[in-house]
Amino acid sequence: MCGLPLPAQSIHVYTELQRVDPFGNVIQQDQGPEADRRSSREVLSPAIVRNASSSFLVAVEPPPGTPYWFYMGENPENLIRVTVYKAIFEKNSAGNFVPDRLEKIELPYNGLVPEKGIPGQTTELFLVDVFVPKDAVVRRMKLEPQMWIPDRWIIYPMEVRIVPQQLLAKVPEKGAVASLTSPADATYRGVFLSSFCEKAEKSEVAGALTIRSLILRNAQRDAALAASLGRPEIGRLLGYEGDADWCRAEPVVLHPERVLRLRDRLLREKP
Repeated sequence: MCGLPLPAQSIHVYTELQRVDPFGNVIQQDQGPEADRRSSREVLSPAIVRNASSSFLVAVEPPPGTPYWFYMGENPENLIRVTVYKAIFEKNSAGNFVPDRLEKIELPYNGLVPEKGIPGQTTELFLVDVFVPKDAVVRRMKLEPQMWIPDRWIIYPMEVRIVPQQLLAKVPEKGAVASLTSPADATYRGVFLSSFCEKAEKSEVAGALTIRSLILRNAQRDAALAASLGRPEIGRLLGYEGDADWCRAEPVVLHPERVLRLRDRLLREKP
């Protein structure tokens, strides 16, 4: 007699610009246009700046109907401050589930899928927010999302690289949270247009903590770090190649993670 195959169980880490729906798929608006379609970044050893926070999305797929426990492993401990939020799925105007509002949770978190109101759900999504103190030691450390299901551990092997860069400049309070139907990079790009092109953005009324509001915060941090690069270089890294003045260019539609070339450059620079 042959046994039935067990449902897949997994953990996957994404950048904050790749929001995942309750069925384990990157939402449509974060997949990018057909001409620029690509896979999501594999987040295995991200660089994180000191005196600032960085965010990651963690999608867990436990066996359906089976309780699971979610942890974050740190080695060594007490170098950084980790806060974990559970993303709440809500329907957008197109009727699709999108993760947005965040609820802070305590670890270990005990969960179960599917949740009420989401038939066929296979995936829960967490946002892991990491603050690195200003004088933290420059080094690598393990920061591993972990899931315990009855009889086994599932661990995503991730380390973070604490880099020499420190956020010392004043962070500009520029930009605004984009609509729920916009790609994730719309919020990010808006910060740079407001900061370096003097294009005013209408601010959304402050409300609940969301993935979009943390994208806004992270983009404002990157804008502060980017001040020394100069406007032409910032435009090129954001993907406005070929335009003499990117501040006057038509809005570009690229894969949302395209803007992370700018962040990569910022965190490679010598302090």
